[in-house]
Amino acid sequence: MRWAWGRAILFTLILLAGAPWAAILSGWLRGHHLLRIVVGAASALLILYLIIDLRWRLRIVDWRAYAFLSVIGGAALLLAQGVTSVEEKIHFLEFTLLAFFFFKAVKFSQKGARLYGISLLLTTLVGWIDEIWQGILPQRVYDVRDVFFNACGGMIGVGVGWVRQAYGREAA
Repeated sequence: MRWAWGRAILFTLILLAGAPWAAILSGWLRGHHLLRIVVGAASALLILYLIIDLRWRLRIVDWRAYAFLSVIGGAALLLAQGVTSVEEKIHFLEFTLLAFFFFKAVKFSQKGARLYGISLLLTTLVGWIDEIWQGILPQRVYDVRDVFFNACGGMIGVGVGWVRQAYGREAA
């Protein structure tokens, strides 16, 4: 249980601490024509990890789990169409992972709808704090759309957590 909360808090701190440096790193990657490659590779690694985790570690073979994940992925792709920059697409990855970490931490004390609601609420709260922090920083701006995309990434992460719990060894 402590490890789950430790991962969630550590990742939250990394997200918040990285905000001042994100614009610099993004500019450097964009200047070297690497930004889209890095985001694409990170997305592919996250998807690959999920497949390996669900299929081989948790031994999920029920087709409904993969159908649900396909719906989640399709919804994420549709939402990503409204995103104007590659940097904003990173929010999906960051907050999907953060929500997944919160889900794993909260599941030790909450069940049912409260588990999903608290996980999503914590993720959205961190996303909002991240945007407020960016609004204070020079060369960064507060954007309420980013709060929305952070919450959408959170919904994806909570959905993945639900699939793991409903169809994996954790369900047995």
